[in-house]
Amino acid sequence: MTGPVDPGQPWMAYLDQNVLSRLRQGEPGSDLLRSALNKMGVQDVMFVYSMIHVDESRASGRPDAFVEALNAISAWCIEPHTHNDQRVALSSGRAEELILADQDISHEATRTLKDLLKPMQFAMGWLNGVDAASLREDLNDGVDEFWRGLENELPEGNMGLLTDGKRAILGAIHEMPLEKVRGEAEVSFDRFRARLPENHAQLDAIPADQVVEFVLGHLDDPDRDELLKLTHGGS
Repeated sequence: MTGPVDPGQPWMAYLDQNVLSRLRQGEPGSDLLRSALNKMGVQDVMFVYSMIHVDESRASGRPDAFVEALNAISAWCIEPHTHNDQRVALSSGRAEELILADQDISHEATRTLKDLLKPMQFAMGWLNGVDAASLREDLNDGVDEFWRGLENELPEGNMGLLTDGKRAILGAIHEMPLEKVRGEAEVSFDRFRARLPENHAQLDAIPADQVVEFVLGHLDDPDRDELLKLTHGGS
């Protein structure tokens, strides 16, 4: 069953991956948590998950347990209708199909590209508890895994190009000034936070479509430019 999201229909609750992990059988409190969520489901709450959950469940050591947990609360998969389409579709009963499916090279390529966004997330302070060394190791492992898949997919004559490409990416990862970028971002955010109004009621009174302009107006030109680089890729 699929269909576009209708705001007039039951409430949707997006499952955090940590919550989904706690729903697996054998986890402390999983039975109580399932019972609570199922009661919410009776009260017109729909629990949804995305391909991010699918990726993380596939990468776990217990993908079957995630399938069982999603099925236990009748969770729905939420996906865009098409690329660059702001509308989304919901589908039920697909956890096993998605999580236990054989992974093709295109899926692995997408996952690897997502992993390469982690340096930006690191700089923004979104990867709590992750240091630069462990992030580099994680990125290196992801590239190694992807390239092993490529070696099985492409003709042997392309091995030289593959080796050169892998070496270039690993070299770029090694040269990333992660510590420097993170430090600069923290300084910029500290300056940014210091200039925000102490009275948050000021922001509450501003129309939503004017909040960004209001906040940027409190920054000096260098800080404003730095913030725009972080949020718009320098555009």
